[in-house]
Order: sequence, then structure tokens, then C-alpha cells
Amino acid sequence: LDNQADESVICTSMHPEDIAKIISWEWSNICSDGSLNGTHPRGAGSFPKIFRQYVREEKRFALPEAIRKMTALAAENMGFKNRGSIKPGYYADLVLFDPEAITDHATIQNPGALASGVLKVWVNGKMVWNQDKTTGIFPGRGLKAE
Repeated sequence: LDNQADESVICTSMHPEDIAKIISWEWSNICSDGSLNGTHPRGAGSFPKIFRQYVREEKRFALPEAIRKMTALAAENMGFKNRGSIKPGYYADLVLFDPEAITDHATIQNPGALASGVLKVWVNGKMVWNQDKTTGIFPGRGLKAE
């Protein structure tokens, strides 16, 4: 019996205005339980969608607030120590992106469509993404809340 079953649900009953109000609340962090090989567009599109829709198009909050919700606030709410901020002694988890170009492309029909505008990504100080392709390094596997 495989204890690692992979289940997925795609709900479409949430009203966009309700979602916008919830994530605009000061203490709502932004995170995702999606994966790149999943069947939901959140795996490839959650964070770029925030920048496109809620920051650039709807102006629900500014870029620094979106970044705080995705990093420091999310790490704090999830109980991750030494993550989510750029500080001495913290893990170097960094994303270099173009704030005017980062855009989601994932849809229900094509959930794995990668975002554009992400230039480089480092996890634990190791580059994992460079110019539209993976480096094949996975230094974040097995991370758990402390």
C-alpha cells in the first residue's frame, strides 16, 4: 500500500472578489500547496499571478507588500526559522524577477505552463533556476517547520 497517495481537487466556487479581500488583509500570507507536476494551475502560477493580477492590474497592494506576504510573513506563519528574510544567518532563498514582466500562464487546461519573468532562483544559496530552465539541483527537499 502506497502511503504517499497524491490527491488533487480543483474548486471553482470561490468568488474572485472574496479571494482579493482575503489576501489583501494585512495578516494573510500567500503560499501554495501546488506542485509543478500537479493538475492544478496553482503549482506553476500562484506567485506570478499575485504580481500580475493583484499588484499590477488591480493594485490591491504594492510590490513590497506582496513580497512580504510571500516570504517573511509566510515563513513566520508556517513556523520556518531562519527563512523568509534576507539577514545574516538566514538561508539564502532568493528569486530574481522582473516585476513588470512576471506573469502566470498556467490554466486548468495547461496547469504546468511556466511563468515568464523569473530570471533566477536560489534555494539554500544554491541556484536552482536560471534563464527559463532548472539547474537540476534540489537543495530544498526535506525542509520542515522547526
